[in-house]
Amino acid sequence: NIPSILIILAIMLTMGLVDDKGKIPRSMRFIIQIFISIISIYMIGGLSFHPILFFIAIIFMTYFINAYNFMDGIDLMITAQSLFYLTVLLALLSISSPWLLSIQIMISVLLVFTIFNYHPAKLFLGNAGSYFLGTYISILMIGLHLISEVSIFTSLILVTASVADTAYVIIRRFFDKSIGLYRENKSLISILNISVQHVFSVAHRTHNYQKLALKYKNHMKAVILIMAYNILWCLPLAIMSTINTSYGVLCLFLSYTPYIVWCYKNKTGIEES
Repeated sequence: NIPSILIILAIMLTMGLVDDKGKIPRSMRFIIQIFISIISIYMIGGLSFHPILFFIAIIFMTYFINAYNFMDGIDLMITAQSLFYLTVLLALLSISSPWLLSIQIMISVLLVFTIFNYHPAKLFLGNAGSYFLGTYISILMIGLHLISEVSIFTSLILVTASVADTAYVIIRRFFDKSIGLYRENKSLISILNISVQHVFSVAHRTHNYQKLALKYKNHMKAVILIMAYNILWCLPLAIMSTINTSYGVLCLFLSYTPYIVWCYKNKTGIEES
């Protein structure tokens, strides 16, 4: 299935390039991403999922692609996160894994890209690169879970920063906007419509990593802090969840909770002057 997945990645790359050059309507982007998610999950054996799990996998993959795009806001952030996840997988996978070669190639490419993406960056991922990486890694996460090589809980622990940061921002911005509109006595339909548009259409710099970059006035300090969290906290929990899979949910909870507290303390999702 690898050649087929390359076609899917090429489609996402092309969509990102078009979006970088011009502007694809938000609804059209979501439709393409959902369609790609359905095809991708089907091709890697997703029909073995229960229909409800198949639906959840589609939602997750679409969310993850966009989360990766949202996290690509400072130099080296998403590149470092991807290298961390893929490098840990190398240690966890067997030498006979069908995904091993693609992971090695991707790590090689990202290491070279890092030279040019290091602050101050000469090259940027843009929508093309972030959609490509987000699609590849989400396919990888689901694919490895399906063949029982790496649990989805272990993968989610390793990408805590990307998933938790984006989720916290979306929820916080949605509720803050909704409360403001409610006080203006707007109708429920208007509140939902305007709040959703506010979350996905209005540009902002309120992610936790962006708050850190602004606080320290340095992209690299923000990247180092989040990578330290990955290595010192998420990695041991991921290893624990691999050694004893029955602790997967608990390790996932322990991985996300401190990061969410960190987001709260940094006023993530809140616009500040």
